[in-house]
Amino acid sequence: MKKIILILLIVLTALSIAGGVYWFFFRADIAPQKKIIILSDPMPPWQFADGPDNKVNGINVEIASTIFKKLNIPVEFQGLRWQQVWERIEQGQAEAAMSVSRKDARKPYLWYPEEDLWLSEYVFFANKGTKKNVAGTYQDAHQRFNRIGILKGFSYNSELWKLFPYKNGNTSYDKNAKQKDYNERLIIMTTPKRCMKKLALRQLDACLMDKSVGLYVVKQIGVKDKIEPYKAVLFSKGYPMPFIKKSNYPDLKNIANQFEKELKALKASGEYDKIVNRWLH
Repeated sequence: MKKIILILLIVLTALSIAGGVYWFFFRADIAPQKKIIILSDPMPPWQFADGPDNKVNGINVEIASTIFKKLNIPVEFQGLRWQQVWERIEQGQAEAAMSVSRKDARKPYLWYPEEDLWLSEYVFFANKGTKKNVAGTYQDAHQRFNRIGILKGFSYNSELWKLFPYKNGNTSYDKNAKQKDYNERLIIMTTPKRCMKKLALRQLDACLMDKSVGLYVVKQIGVKDKIEPYKAVLFSKGYPMPFIKKSNYPDLKNIANQFEKELKALKASGEYDKIVNRWLH
């Protein structure tokens, strides 16, 4: 009888130890030794390489860091060009990637959450001294703006090209078009900074760009007293942070679910907006 009791105690002890080991190593809220690696290509102010050591910084970095700290999981951010990001996604050489838009062709490689990491909203910016008393819709721009700064390589959306067709009559975005081919009222700018500087000097009537990017640039170059956005949102697009299916990180799908849950909670608590506002205002 004593032998049977001893055997039972040994078995129960072993099971208890095994359960503890499993709990420690596989619970997502207990920090594994291996870091979660998150990839990104530059999209300031949401994510960008910063400083002499090329450290990745930005709003998304602060948001993701806050969430993974709550989950007690170490994280590392790597800034790369988009082609390099996608190659690593295909090869499963990281765990997640920031600001990767939803496309059916990418779904075999990524777990897309329902919740967006951030929302891109495009608006017109104007010089306060020459700003028109309108909402800032495309129709307002068509009726009132003669010099509109747009960014090189950006397709925007179909309504812009319908109201401001190319000189040959084309009403769809043409990635191969040159400045001379564009509608004479559209002025091609190489960077958001250049567009805002010209707007501050009243050399443009408006700049068309993502609202968060515009606010960040205006703050960065010190012209907040001269430039502000119109109220009308012309179009918007959500950017999630999908997790990479080919990663061999333990229990990654569960971690992805927990990240999304914490992201929703961060937004509901108001902490998300506080982080964003620190960067933009």
